Order: sequence, then structure tokens, then C-alpha cells
Amino acid sequence: MKKRCMSMLLAGTLLAATMAGNVVTSFADETSSDDQVTIKLATSLYVEANHQAVFDKLLEKFNEEHPNINVEIYGTGWDGFWQGITTEIASGSEGDILQITPSELNSYYALRDGGAFLSLDDYISNSDVVTADDLVGQEECQIDGKNVALANYAYGSSAIFYRKSILEECGIDPASIVTQEDLTNAMRTVTEKGYVGMGIVVGTHTFTWTEWGSNFVRPITGLYFEDEKGPYSADTINVNSQAAIDMASWWQSLISEGLVKAGTDKSDARELFWNGQAAFDRDGPWFIGMTQAESQDVFDDMGVIAMPAVSYNGETYKASPINYPYIMTISSNCEHPDEAWTFIEWMASEEAQEIIAECGMVPCSKAYSGTDTYLAAYPMQAQMMGFEKDYVLTPNPTTPAFSELEQELNEGCQRMFGENLEDPKTVLDEVADQMKSTMADWE
Repeated sequence: MKKRCMSMLLAGTLLAATMAGNVVTSFADETSSDDQVTIKLATSLYVEANHQAVFDKLLEKFNEEHPNINVEIYGTGWDGFWQGITTEIASGSEGDILQITPSELNSYYALRDGGAFLSLDDYISNSDVVTADDLVGQEECQIDGKNVALANYAYGSSAIFYRKSILEECGIDPASIVTQEDLTNAMRTVTEKGYVGMGIVVGTHTFTWTEWGSNFVRPITGLYFEDEKGPYSADTINVNSQAAIDMASWWQSLISEGLVKAGTDKSDARELFWNGQAAFDRDGPWFIGMTQAESQDVFDDMGVIAMPAVSYNGETYKASPINYPYIMTISSNCEHPDEAWTFIEWMASEEAQEIIAECGMVPCSKAYSGTDTYLAAYPMQAQMMGFEKDYVLTPNPTTPAFSELEQELNEGCQRMFGENLEDPKTVLDEVADQMKSTMADWE
């Protein structure tokens, strides 16, 4: 594992240097204080306009109550952020607080002997602000029975957004789209009218595998491992199951038929939707606020349906989109852990969660997101929350090897869904061999 860490360290040195030099903003009371403490927060979200506006409001409010704590934000966009954080942890130079998702938690934690993050159990048990069972995703913040992160920002699972005018023109009732076969037929109908069915991502972005694998393979058999349940081992690698091969062939058929249009980033798919070229967009609740900011006319023309169930070999399986929260950890190298906790605890408070709701995602606090005030203010987000009862929300595997497994799968998906549309069985068999070797290195 140490050899692996050194390899990641060397590969990401340039990225880490870039991140370290890109402090995005700093918030502090103008009055100097001998007791003032600076806490560095790393996040990939601040480069996005909707999240930036929310963080600015959050930190302004936080500093009104805690003028002695200066929160300094840094980070890059999604693609560069994760490798940069890997490098920083491996070299011991990471920020005091990292905002990540549960998918990366185990991988990052294992990069340092004794764990890269502090246990928050004592803080949580003594808190008057948060309780673990109130926060969506908190159960995914544990390693070896310890809470090493707090689910204190927001979460979202996928749904299918549609342009009302296009579906009406094509005679499609959105309520009739229940399975992926229904979605395929609907996309076939709209393409006959000159539209694109939906934009998809094919590139380095993790959406290259999640849009296909998480939504349309995992419900049947699990994707990485059998049923995505531990204990995880090389023997239970499942990425080349017959279901995965068949569903990859189906995804390729969407591409070859021209029912979907590939871009290298999610912004490409969103632009197709906003410009009236695509009838559908697979996205999370944040897309609601993004669309309203883009165009009120488009927002008024937008509806949403649940992710379709998966029909396979005569059986129907409930959709299983990733339902990940953004969580915050405190570095085991943090010099001021009490002040860091003060901030991440406050982020889970009702006043902070009310501000967070403006980013478009669903706030993690059930106590707030379940209120009449929230449900009335954000009706489409509330509609999406209602879809969850019909989903099987399966998290990504909680293994320290996940980041490497994800990269291997993503590279395979680029081969299957990129320009050459390589044979799914050949590619997934090779990916499975790579994953088994990776797991053997960690075991």
C-alpha cells in the first residue's frame, strides 16, 4: 500500500502544487484578535456558481457568530480535485477540513498510518446541534465503527428531467416511462422528430461509468462486487457479469443509433437540454436551481420523473441511483480540531441548512428538509425526494481500494462508449482482471 501511495504522490505532485496555490477565498472578521484561528477547507464545489454563492452566505453568517475562526477555502473543479487531495494526504499537507463524498472516504483514510481523519464520536455525542440519525448519509461516514466524517451539507439522487413541450409534440406521456426500455422507446420517438434523446458523458469524468453502471447495472447484480455487499475481495469482483456485459451492449446501442449524444463533461448534456435539442437529462436536484438560473422559460417547460426501473431477462429491478451526500472530515493533522468541529457542526444546524438549500441539492438534515417550509419552497426537490421510496439506494463499496477500482472501470467505459465502441465482454474481462489484481494488493 505504501508503494501505491508513493506512486499516487508522484503522479499528483503538480496537481497538489496547483491546488495549494489556488486559495479561492478567505472569510474572517476584520477586527484582529490574538485568539483568531485559521481553518483551511478543501472542496471541489466552490468553483460552481450556485455553491459559491451558498458558501459565501454560509461563511458570512458563521463569522457573525464566530469572528475568531477564519475559514479559508481552496480547491479545484471535480476532475483535478480528487488526485490533488490524494497527493496532499500522502504528503501530510492536506487542509484541516476536507469536503468529499463517502465514495472516497475509505481510500483517503487509509493513506496514512492510523487514519487520515479524526474520530468525531466524542464531538457528536456531546453535541446539542447534531445527532447522527438526523443526517442523511451519516451511516456512510463510519470506518471500523467510528464516525470519521459528518454528513452536514446536502445530497441528491438522480432522476430524469424532460422538456414538456418536446414530449407533448411527440405524443409521449412522461408517466408512461417506467423502465429503461420505455425510456429507450421515448428517445427513439423524439429522435425521429429531429431531437436528441439525451446527452451522456464519455471522458475522464466519473459520470462516464455512473450514468450507465450505477443506474442500469447495479440494480441487477451489483457492479463492482456481487450485490455490492462486503466483505469485499478479489473473488467477489462482479464487473464482468453477464448483466454488465449485456447492459453495456444496450448503452452502446443508444450511442450507435444516435439516441444519445456524448460529450466530455456534464455541462455538454445540460446545454443540449437547455437549448431545446435534447428531450431528457439525467441529473440530480441541483439541476433544478441551475436550470432556473439559466432560463425561467426552460424551467417552466421542465418536468421530472423517477429513474426508470431496469428490465432484464424477464425481471424488473428497482432503480438504484447513487444517493451520495457531501460530507466533511477533520484531518488527523489539524492543529485546531475544536475550531474545525465548531464549523462543521454549525454547518448541520437549521440556520445553515436553510442557506444550503439554495444550492439546489437537498439539505442533509432530515429535521429541516422534512419541514413544511422547505417542502413548500422547493416543490420539485420535494417531488424527487418522494421518488426515493421506490429506489434501492445502494452506496458505492466501502473499500480503501475503491478510488483505484473506479479509475479502472472509468477507463474501461471510455473504451466501450468512446469513439471505437470496443467489445464489452473483452473490455470488462480485462477490467475485472485489473480489479482483482488491485484488490489482491490491498488484501
